[in-house]
Amino acid sequence: MSTPDRLRSLEQLAGFNETQASRQLAERLRGLAREEDRLRQLQDYAREYAGRSPAAGTTVAALQAGRRFLERLQGAVGQQLDVVQRARQHVDQATAD
Repeated sequence: MSTPDRLRSLEQLAGFNETQASRQLAERLRGLAREEDRLRQLQDYAREYAGRSPAAGTTVAALQAGRRFLERLQGAVGQQLDVVQRARQHVDQATAD
């Protein structure tokens, strides 16, 4: 293979790798946006649920169940925060490569 042919092959390979890296970054950015959206939804719902006033005549058992549900919801928010952080790390890795 002549030198110009080798250079052309290397240029094509470099272009392919660059395109592949761009696609991977775009995919990771979409994933991050999806996870951040889920986080916002969970946070909004937890805020709305926490702001509700119990209806008159609500039993102690119902209040306790509501409190347990809110705790689980807040746990889900914490887990989603972890998912978002990992997604951000994946984006950072893709931009560093």
